[in-house]
Amino acid sequence: MRTPRRLAWALRRLAAAAAAGTAALAGAAPAQDFVRLLNEQRARPQLCGPRQLPAAALLVERAELALAEGDTAEALRRALGQAGFPAARVQWFTVSGPRDARQALALLRGQVRACEALAAPEFSAIGVRQEGSRWRIVMAQPLLAPDLGDWREAGRQVLALANAARAQPRRCGAQLFAAAPPLRWNDALGTAAQAHSADMARRDYFEHRSPEGSLVNQRALRAGYAWRRIGENIAFGMGAAPQAVQGWLDSPGHCRNLMDPAFTEMGAAYAVNPASGGAIYWTQVLAHPR
Repeated sequence: MRTPRRLAWALRRLAAAAAAGTAALAGAAPAQDFVRLLNEQRARPQLCGPRQLPAAALLVERAELALAEGDTAEALRRALGQAGFPAARVQWFTVSGPRDARQALALLRGQVRACEALAAPEFSAIGVRQEGSRWRIVMAQPLLAPDLGDWREAGRQVLALANAARAQPRRCGAQLFAAAPPLRWNDALGTAAQAHSADMARRDYFEHRSPEGSLVNQRALRAGYAWRRIGENIAFGMGAAPQAVQGWLDSPGHCRNLMDPAFTEMGAAYAVNPASGGAIYWTQVLAHPR
């Protein structure tokens, strides 16, 4: 019995699609082999040149890294941010010649700088792309801490860290501060902080003054907080609350705000936009109520 022409055409299309799918899977296998072999090596101490490096956590394979384009760290971070994977640090390598993952990894491990990067504990994600005998390996340290929590949880962590800093005398630039009483959390100040962080992230700017000209005193009033004294700290690009607070303590002006004994309450929040210049934006609002 002859196969109808339309059915024969459809069967040929299905066979071609199946063949293409098989080829795609075959192309993905060498990259997966590279990650598996590298993770086996990271699980035990390694010798890179004269240095003995300790074991490191396994790398997680991420498609965003495999597909990211860029020949500089800045370009790669920008591409990863646009793909929804903001990175604090990136490292990449390209090698040509090896036909399989074992050869590619051996070639890289023969270079001390590459060997040390492949073993570095700060990297937790990897993407590998193989096209014939050309390999591209991108490793990254995610910007956002895995235990960051929502903005309220992070804001409470900022409160705890700020109170720990206020519990001891501290020099902020040329000014010496005695230990200050602990701050209390205030929901309205948290709402004001979150609104400003979200606005900076959404519109990609980093200023105390919004594009319309509003400042922290007006934002607090809009959130329902009647203040007698008010101040604000902001930061960007810090993937966790401890980094943000430490950055403020290292800056004399922000440090003075944080240590000011006249402030009795605070709220804090962050907002994320991976496609923006800062990726994550922090705001701390400190105040004394009227």
